Amino acid sequence: MSGSFNWNCALVTGGGGGLGKAIAQLFLSKGKQVIIAGRTESNLQATVKQLNNPKLSYVVLDTSKTETFASFVSDLLKEHPEVDCLVNNAGIQKPLSFTSLTDSSKIDAFTSGAESEIQTNITGVVNLTAHFLPHILSKPSGAIITVSSGLAFVPLTLCPVYSATKAFIHSYTLSLRYQLRDTKVKVIEVAPPLVGTDLHRDHSDPDNNKKEKNPMSLTVEEFINQVESQMEEGRDEVAPGFAEPRAKAWQETFGEMFVCEVNIIDVHKYESSPR
Repeated sequence: MSGSFNWNCALVTGGGGGLGKAIAQLFLSKGKQVIIAGRTESNLQATVKQLNNPKLSYVVLDTSKTETFASFVSDLLKEHPEVDCLVNNAGIQKPLSFTSLTDSSKIDAFTSGAESEIQTNITGVVNLTAHFLPHILSKPSGAIITVSSGLAFVPLTLCPVYSATKAFIHSYTLSLRYQLRDTKVKVIEVAPPLVGTDLHRDHSDPDNNKKEKNPMSLTVEEFINQVESQMEEGRDEVAPGFAEPRAKAWQETFGEMFVCEVNIIDVHKYESSPR
């Protein structure tokens, strides 16, 4: 089993459908135990029933409500101390137009949408990781998996805040991976391209991410097949479809610069440490 799958039990947020459901199904096929989490219990129950695997269970969690994380994680780990992998998959996408702000009455709706994206896509990820990390670090091996987007590298101007949150997740994952480099926790970023899920439910055309309307889109099956292949290769950055050339371009342009900068930081830390 490759290092990408060198763990036993994963909590997958946003696991009641879409990419979270597909990721859960992939992990189950590898013989892993999986706990899916989400806001809507009926969706979670339907997924557990459909996948029909004794190693699959669910818990209700709204990743935008960070004030619940301490008790949630404590209760979960009492019941499932075997958890050694966290998949930060839950996310929302809102098409937001600055040109729509023609008068002050429209500001509240705009900022509410933006704040909900930031709370779920950024704050929830950072806080949930912090709450789980001490436990995962105590395990013989483990993994933190973040789900960013091909839009982390080149934004979609229709969704400015969503694209920015995913750019945050890419940058955050780079730093997290570097800081955990001397531990047994593998840090993996999955950067999906356009995939035919219900992520675009708030768009004027919620099916504009389906392959029949956009040839750049992948089906969920095509996406998860590429994720499996790239994780089997042991990649730290998993980028299916059109996300792959974008991730490669970033690496070719900034990868060496990133390595140089963290090496400089390490030298300064060494020079300033007491001998």
